[in-house]
Amino acid sequence: MKPACRLCFATVALILLAACASSSIQSTAPGSPPLVLQQISTTATGDFVTSLDQARSTVLLTVVAEPLLSAEQPLALNLTQQAENSSPRRFRLLINANEADTRGESRLSGTLAPISANGRAIAECPLAITISAQGLSASTQADSCQFGQAGEQIGLIKELLFTGDQVRVADRLIDLTSARLGNGSQPKAISDTSIQFFRLSRYQGWGGVLEGDEWRIARELEIDTADGRIEPVDAAGMSLGFVIELDRSVLEGQDISVVRLTVRDVETNQTIARSWAQSNTRQLGIALPALQIGLERMAD
Repeated sequence: MKPACRLCFATVALILLAACASSSIQSTAPGSPPLVLQQISTTATGDFVTSLDQARSTVLLTVVAEPLLSAEQPLALNLTQQAENSSPRRFRLLINANEADTRGESRLSGTLAPISANGRAIAECPLAITISAQGLSASTQADSCQFGQAGEQIGLIKELLFTGDQVRVADRLIDLTSARLGNGSQPKAISDTSIQFFRLSRYQGWGGVLEGDEWRIARELEIDTADGRIEPVDAAGMSLGFVIELDRSVLEGQDISVVRLTVRDVETNQTIARSWAQSNTRQLGIALPALQIGLERMAD
């Protein structure tokens, strides 16, 4: 996490299409929701998942937008973060479209509310929202987003970063109690995490191995980047002897998101072959003299 992001218990930045950065608060028709909110609703929503490189267990993030029915209605984004063997974490993000500034660019404001297990908002924190050439950025501040009882004050800074294809979440909790005692102590971080999510992709296809002069084929394979590990079997239910892994990653040293296909030996778990493709690719596969795999991305 970059130094600026490390000042956050949770970081929320939504990077949308560049066009969204210069959109004015105009509606497509009288009384309809502002165009900028419609763009955010379209590009920020979906299912996202961590890479195998980053987490030992899969973490899922689902972003759902409530329907926009009127020009006065704020955009509500409901975020659910679910790690394996743990309770889900839920947040509700409200974005309001205000009058355009002197440059005709969108002015946005909003609130962030952590949601309890019973569906109620634990608190509401104001959001600082800005739009740049890269998209939308929203964040809370520790002094205006606090929790705890008397004598124990915890500050929350939260941001999400959406590129449309990725979501980066950085979280930091800050202990404000000592600073409130007036003894010169500075606030200190209690926890500090950063998770990068990739838009979930689903694929279907086939795989085969050459044994002697004949191919054994596994058809109608389905795999996604969340639970991306399957062992193909042929028509008789016999294993082909390899496991297919599929996940999302970023090329080392480059900010390029890719889909990664890995084939491992069932018995030894050694890597047999690996291929990469751009994140928006429709087809990917592996072609070896005695092993072939062909996958095609399913409609989102």
